[in-house]
Amino acid sequence: MTRVLIYMIFIIISFSNCKSQEAKPRVFVFTDINIDKGDPDDRQSLVHLLWYADELQIEGIVPDRLDAQGMEAGLMAFDAYATDSEKHNFGQKGFPKPEHLKNILAKNSEDAILRLQKAAMSGKDEPLYVLVWGNIRKSTETTS
Repeated sequence: MTRVLIYMIFIIISFSNCKSQEAKPRVFVFTDINIDKGDPDDRQSLVHLLWYADELQIEGIVPDRLDAQGMEAGLMAFDAYATDSEKHNFGQKGFPKPEHLKNILAKNSEDAILRLQKAAMSGKDEPLYVLVWGNIRKSTETTS
């Protein structure tokens, strides 16, 4: 009887500790993040997004203001994330590795198009949420 009771308690504890297997919402972000032009709110929005990186599947981030150091601004946020990740053990809490986030940052317009196409055509059953922070305009890209 004691064995059965212990076995039943083990099963109940095992099931109660299982996390939900629901898929995380998939997001793809276009941002007019920059350093030398505009408001700092886009940098703040990226940091805010990273606070929830354990609850989202971030498929790509496109800094469409490459002419205003958009890539550098994104990398600054990821560097801060990397520092905090190491200090606070983000990996053990379900957050993505800093290297993964740097790798999903589009390097130029062509890379952004390919990344968005790949995310949209991935064949997953979950929807892809495309977030646009700022205006959509043709970039005057100076970086390759």
